[in-house]
Amino acid sequence: MKKLEIKGDLEGLVNQDFMGLHSGGGRSSIQGGQSAADQALAELNISGYAKNRSQVLPYDDRGASVLSPYIRHNLLPLQRVWDHVAKAPFADREKYRDELLWQEYARHLYARIGTRLFSNLRFEQIWDKPGNGWPAGMACVDFATHELAEDGWLVNQSRMWLASHWTVRNEFG
Repeated sequence: MKKLEIKGDLEGLVNQDFMGLHSGGGRSSIQGGQSAADQALAELNISGYAKNRSQVLPYDDRGASVLSPYIRHNLLPLQRVWDHVAKAPFADREKYRDELLWQEYARHLYARIGTRLFSNLRFEQIWDKPGNGWPAGMACVDFATHELAEDGWLVNQSRMWLASHWTVRNEFG
């Protein structure tokens, strides 16, 4: 087993030793690791979540919890996050738990159908259209694609908006 030097140029380390195992660069706006996940959960306050969860801009007004990367990689198990928000205001707790249930649903779906999840399940889609579905010059699209390129991820509301723009407006999905 190769010993990794986890210091210095971390993006270079990821590109050198993990090439092909990830889809983007080694940079992220989210601190990785269990300690960072634990701290993010400890600092989580979902008061106002039901009202502000769809807010994308300005950044300071975003209602996103930013826990999804930790949840995805099981640094924060769903049950632990579910329990953590138990004393939050009712509407905020219920809306936040709805989002956790979607995570649970996706895991069950993947367990049932495996990698077929990554192909069309209901209908065949034409994939050989010209372009990539992201029309440059639209400020809203440029904003979201820039954030995705720079951070490697999007808050859920930005991701859903961009996906619907791509699939509906540009008929790519």
